[in-house]
This record gives sequence, structure tokens and C-alpha cells, in this order.
Amino acid sequence: MRLKNYKFLQDLEKTREYVFHGSDTLVQELEPRQGYNFGKPDGDPTVFVSQEISIPTFFSLFNPTNNESIRCGVVWCGVDDDFKVSLFASKNILERVGEDQVGYVYVFSKTDFKHHDHHEWVRYEKIKPLHIAEVSRANIGIEITEIK
Repeated sequence: MRLKNYKFLQDLEKTREYVFHGSDTLVQELEPRQGYNFGKPDGDPTVFVSQEISIPTFFSLFNPTNNESIRCGVVWCGVDDDFKVSLFASKNILERVGEDQVGYVYVFSKTDFKHHDHHEWVRYEKIKPLHIAEVSRANIGIEITEIK
């Protein structure tokens, strides 16, 4: 599959018909994984996606770990399409992710996922992406606040 660019993702995002998943690994199929929310398991293993490309772009580069000194996260406030996304990361991970590091954003039809929470959709089975785009830190487009 030929990699797409970030402008392609932005065009798809505007249609509101697609959802996106970010990863630091290039794969041909995504399978359900255990999600975490504030360090605790978040429901059953699933493929988590968002209709906002800034969130999966962020997570494709800033991967949370079980190491308490390396943390990151997303907070969104608002209702429906009137909301604001805020991104947070510890100093350790901010220093680790350089401008030249790349991640991957996977594109799926929104109809293949179930609405879960806020701007998050889920799928409990494996799925192949429609498209894959290579992204970098410059593509995030939202300031990342350091966790103190």
C-alpha cells in the first residue's frame, strides 16, 4: 500500500466519514489491543480510533508506556463538533521525540466502528486500513503541554 501524505488525511477528516488510528509501527492490519486510561485498563481489548486526526497523529509519535516517568495523554472539552483538544506529555517523552521521527496514521470507514466515548470509536475485531499516511511531529498542529 502506498503511503499517503498529511494533506490527504486532512481532506478525509473534513468529510466526517472516516476515523483514524495512530501507531509507531507500520502494519497491514490492526488487531485489538488493551487500551489504558490514566494507567488503568480501559475496557476490553479493541482497536481505538478517532475522527480527529490530531489525536492519532500525536499517539503515533508519543506512545504512552507503563513507565511512570514517560507519560502522555489527550483531554478534550466540549460537545459534538464544538470542542477543544489538549495534548500533554512528560518532559522525558517530549525530549525523546525529534522533529525527524515518523509515525503512521491508519484510515478506516467510520461505519466499521462503534461510537464509544466522546470522539472515540472502537472495533473488537481485526481490520485492514483503507489508507496509511506517514506523519511527523510538525503535523500535530496543536501545542503539546509538558506534564510537570
